[in-house]
Amino acid sequence: MRHERHLEALIGDPRVRLIEHDQPRNAAAARNCALRQAAGEWITFLDDDDAYQPQKLEKQWRRAQATGLPIGMCGIVFHLKGRRRVWQVSAEEVRGGDVLLSNQAMPSLFHRKSPGVLFNEDLFAGEDAHYLCQVIAHFQVDRLFNVAEPLVDIYPQP
Repeated sequence: MRHERHLEALIGDPRVRLIEHDQPRNAAAARNCALRQAAGEWITFLDDDDAYQPQKLEKQWRRAQATGLPIGMCGIVFHLKGRRRVWQVSAEEVRGGDVLLSNQAMPSLFHRKSPGVLFNEDLFAGEDAHYLCQVIAHFQVDRLFNVAEPLVDIYPQP
């Protein structure tokens, strides 16, 4: 089994599993594989070139418990060439049409497991938005909770 040296400490943790594919696949396929293997009640996604702040998961879980809502997000810092842009930090809740317009990055998303809801592996753009629409439809909600502080660092690729 191949794995990065900095991941070795995590491999012994029973909550962590390394899943490798024989052939390279797209992000949707990798996320679907993880969704099928996930044992927990809550789902979130972290791309290899982004980072969570240390309390991201705890703060989102606590907000989810306080609101009873099955889907939420948090603030994001986009690290752009020579500048930073902070997003999603002005409201504790998102409603109506803003639900789809507000969530700009998958690492911000935090939701209850929704069996049968998967990414469309045929899409190579917009698969994140498509997935979010399916999760929202699964839970039939018109609002999401938000932890209005920057808990995710996004480093867009060129």
